[in-house]
Amino acid sequence: MSVAVRLVGSGAGALLLALGLWLLWSGRRPRFVPLDDQPLPPTSPSPLVRLRDRFTLPTRMALGLSIALVGYHTIVYVNPRARVLHVPLEHAWILAVGIVITVLASLGADRLADR
Repeated sequence: MSVAVRLVGSGAGALLLALGLWLLWSGRRPRFVPLDDQPLPPTSPSPLVRLRDRFTLPTRMALGLSIALVGYHTIVYVNPRARVLHVPLEHAWILAVGIVITVLASLGADRLADR
């Protein structure tokens, strides 16, 4: 595997890992609400924060963990020497199916709760 592929894959994995950890960490806070009943700031929250606030706390946790897992495994798969803890590549489909089921189940539970 070429150095360029490793760099691009590691960068993409690091971004996904950071996004997943951000969702996990920021998901602990309630949705965007100004402190002490102060008026909203003149600018609205960033598009990423607005997207995050669309989901309930359990869904944010499921999404964050799933994205962080995908980012971690992306880094591990493009760097063969960094394989400390990983799912073997021939079984990666099991990880992918598990992630999809987790996210869909969480989104489905949100939809059922809204009824």
